[in-house]
Amino acid sequence: MRTLILAASVILAGSSAFCLESGGTVPEAQAKKAALERVKGGVIRSAELEKESGKEIWSFDIKVGAGIREVWVDARTGEVIMDKTESAADEKGEAAKDKGERKAKEKKAKPAARITKEQATKTVLERAKGAVVKEAELEREKGRLVWSFDLEDAGKIREIQVSAITGKIVEDGIESPSAEKAEARADAPAAK
Repeated sequence: MRTLILAASVILAGSSAFCLESGGTVPEAQAKKAALERVKGGVIRSAELEKESGKEIWSFDIKVGAGIREVWVDARTGEVIMDKTESAADEKGEAAKDKGERKAKEKKAKPAARITKEQATKTVLERAKGAVVKEAELEREKGRLVWSFDLEDAGKIREIQVSAITGKIVEDGIESPSAEKAEARADAPAAK
């Protein structure tokens, strides 16, 4: 039985090396090691597995002194295939491109609201007569796309959510001061 287990372990170890050589992805740790061997004394600021020119690569931004070097490691072979110093303009351009790609992905991933903000507002104000809308935003809550309204209603904060797909009210409640503060902290942009 031990011989069988040992033989299976050897076969599995050999097959994982074969998978790597025949189209698998080099682990990030191995790619980092190759990049840092190329840029001695550097510190990795970012790492990303991506496709460039039809090839899957690990892309590293490595801080060296006051500059940044971009190093690409082939994700199939583990070899460094590009190493260049980036200017500040290159960094800004790349950051803007990445931001644009992220926004495009987010937009594509979000189903479009069928109910307009105006339609949702009308529904909310019919439910909460005399209340004043303080804030309204389209967001995903509990897996649902909703218009979320914070209203001032009789001196309290009332939250009403309207499905952005059906137009029906899916949640209606008074928000406690502690819940309101927690939500404000969660919505605040992260400090850098």
